Amino acid sequence: MPEHRIGSREEWQAAREELARLEAEQARRDEEIKVRRLDLPWVPVGKEYRLDAGDGKKTLAELFDGRSQLLAYNIMFGPDYTLGACPGCTGLADGLDGTLVHLNHRDVTLTCFSRAPIWCDHSSSQSGGFSVISLTSGICCACASVIARPKSKAKSVP
Repeated sequence: MPEHRIGSREEWQAAREELARLEAEQARRDEEIKVRRLDLPWVPVGKEYRLDAGDGKKTLAELFDGRSQLLAYNIMFGPDYTLGACPGCTGLADGLDGTLVHLNHRDVTLTCFSRAPIWCDHSSSQSGGFSVISLTSGICCACASVIARPKSKAKSVP
């Protein structure tokens, strides 16, 4: 473990006040960036994307599932993965079940995607499967989607 500098209470207080000033400056900058991000113009999607899903092809519009907003998360699960998705992504997906109802009530559809082929078992999880199942074209992240299904239908990967 690296050794830390030992200082006086006054040195600590001065350093802490400077850090608080920098944090406040960063918070103001973050707010400015957020406002500018929200002000970005929307761009129409000109291409008709057709994505592979467990129940057939879906268009990008169909992924919205009748809601006005689509929240997409990339589950790191590549076409050559043999032990399931990334552990961090799997941990996040395990916690999504309770979130879905709240997102849906706020006019948001959650969709997750991966690069793994549609025939891969996308329900791998240390806890026995997550209900947000990756559905994908197997080509690229922009051409993939995941929809939710009941956890009782999720399968485990050995």
